Amino acid sequence: MFSSLKKVTVIGVGGGAAYYVAKVLSLLKISVDGYDQKENEHTKELVHLGANIRIQNPDSWSFPDSNLILYTTALPQRLQEQIFAANPNTKTYDVGTFYDMIVEAYAMDEFKEDTYVLSAIKESNIAPLYDIDFGKTILIGVTGSKGKTTTSQMLYDTLTMLGRKVSLISTIGGRILDEKIETGLHTSTPSAQELAVLFQKMLEKESEIIVVESSSHAIATGRISGLKFDYAVLTNVQPEHLDFHKTLEHVLMTKMKLVTTFLKPDCGVAIVNIDDENIREKVYPELYKYATKVFTISQEGLSFPDSQGYVAKNLVTNENSISFDLQSAKDETASEHFNVPFAGAFNATNVFASIIIARELELPEIPNVIEKLHPVDGRNEVLQTAPFKAVLDFAHTPESLEAILKTYRTLPSTNRVIVVFGTAGQRDTVKRPRMGAAAAQYADITILTAEDPRTEKLSEINDAIEKGWRACVTEQQLQDKRTLYRFDDASIKEEIRVEAIRKAFSLAQPGDVVICAGKGPEKSLCFETEERPWNEKEVMLRLLNEPSDSNA
Repeated sequence: MFSSLKKVTVIGVGGGAAYYVAKVLSLLKISVDGYDQKENEHTKELVHLGANIRIQNPDSWSFPDSNLILYTTALPQRLQEQIFAANPNTKTYDVGTFYDMIVEAYAMDEFKEDTYVLSAIKESNIAPLYDIDFGKTILIGVTGSKGKTTTSQMLYDTLTMLGRKVSLISTIGGRILDEKIETGLHTSTPSAQELAVLFQKMLEKESEIIVVESSSHAIATGRISGLKFDYAVLTNVQPEHLDFHKTLEHVLMTKMKLVTTFLKPDCGVAIVNIDDENIREKVYPELYKYATKVFTISQEGLSFPDSQGYVAKNLVTNENSISFDLQSAKDETASEHFNVPFAGAFNATNVFASIIIARELELPEIPNVIEKLHPVDGRNEVLQTAPFKAVLDFAHTPESLEAILKTYRTLPSTNRVIVVFGTAGQRDTVKRPRMGAAAAQYADITILTAEDPRTEKLSEINDAIEKGWRACVTEQQLQDKRTLYRFDDASIKEEIRVEAIRKAFSLAQPGDVVICAGKGPEKSLCFETEERPWNEKEVMLRLLNEPSDSNA
C-alpha cells in the first residue's frame, strides 16, 4: 500500500480524516503536498512533520508528480470531476475511502511484519478503536437510510427505563448515562478519535450498554473500524447520499458491513426490517454467514421460515399514538400488545428493535416502558396543536418526507398539509426532484427555502425541486389550489428560512398541519462555507407567538 508512494497530494488536508492519513504518510517519510483554505492546528502539525502545506486551492488540478491524489468530499462535484479528468493515470480516492483502506489493512494484519508502518499507524492514532477493551459492555449498532436516529434514541430510552446503565451516540448528540453531550454539526457518527474519547468516558461511568448510530459515511470511511457489535440493527436501505456513494449498490454494500464486518462473529445478533425490499432480497440471504441469530420485523406480515420473525398485527394509528400486537411469525398465539405514545405508523418499525433487544436481555415490564416513551427531538415533534398543528421534522430524503407528509395527510382531522423544506447544497442532487414530487403528491402548499445551500445557488437548488413538483402535480390539483412558493434569496442567510416558515404560518387555517422539514435538531445552517447558528425549534416557537397581524 505504501511502498510505491513517493509523493501524495491531499486536498482538504486540514480536515479530520485527511489529517490522519497525511500524518501516517508524513511519519513514513512520504512526501505530502497538502492544500486547504484555512490554517488550523492540523495543518500546523503536518508542517512540523515535514509536509508541504499551502493555504489555498491548487493553481492547477493536474498533479503530474504525484503517485496518489486524495480529496475531501466537501470539494464541489465539478472540482472533483476536474481532478479525475486532469489526472487520468493517477490513483485518486476520496480521503475517507483511503482512510478506510489503511484501517482495514491494519485490521487484517497486513502490516504485522512491518514494524515501521505499524509504528506510524500507532503514532498517528488513525485506528484508536482497536485499543479499547469493552469487556462485558454490550454494543448495539444501528444503521439505515431513515429511522436510525429514532431507533437509537428509543433503544437508549427503553433500556434506561428498564434499569440498565446505557450510553448513546447519535445525530442529535449523545448521552453518557444521563449526561447530555454534543457530537458536532451535521454529524451522525463522530470521528474514530472522538469516538475513542467518548467510549472511554462511557466505560469509566460503567456503562452496561452503548448504542451507536452508524451512518453509511461512518461505515465507509473507517470511523467505526475496530468496533464489534453484539447487536446490529438495519432499518432500511434506500438511495441516499449519492454524491458520496454514487450508486444504490454501494449504499447497500456499505450498510451491510454493519453485519458483515462489525458484528461479533461468535455471538452477534442481527435485527432487520424485511418490509424494505432491498433488505428482504439482498441483505437477508447473506445474514446467516455472519450472525448467530437473526430477527426479522415486519408490518406487512412478512417472515422467513429460518428466522425468528415478528410481525405487527392490528396496527392502529391516530393523532397522538399508535398501537399494535407484536406477534411471533412462527406462533400466532405468542402475541403482546404495545402502545407507542406518538404518531406515525413508521414508529412501529422503529420501536421493534427496542422490544426485541429488551426481550433478549430478559428485562421485565417492556410494554409499560414502551408506553412511556417520548418523541425524539426534531423527529415528528409537535410544537402546537391548535388552531393549526405545527410539526418539526428532520425528513431530508424523498422517502422520509413522503412518510411524514402521508402520516398527516391521512389523519381524519387534517384540513390541509403545508410543508416547508429545501435540500442541501453540494450533496445528493438526484433526490431534489424526487423531494418535489413527494411534496406535490401529499402537500396542499409547498414552500421551498434554504437547507444548507453551501456554495451552490439556492435558486438553482429550488429549480430542481420545483421541476419534480411540476412533473408530479396534476391539473386537477392545480385547480384545487395546490400551490408552491419559493424563498430563494440566500443573501439574507438564515433569514430566508425564517421568512419561509413565517409564510407557512400566515397561510395556515384551523385544522391545517404545517411541517417544517429537513433541519430537525441541527444547530446550524451553512451558507457558502460558513456554519451559522440555527435552532429551528426556537424559530418556530418564536414565530408561533408573534402577533397574528405580523404573519400576514
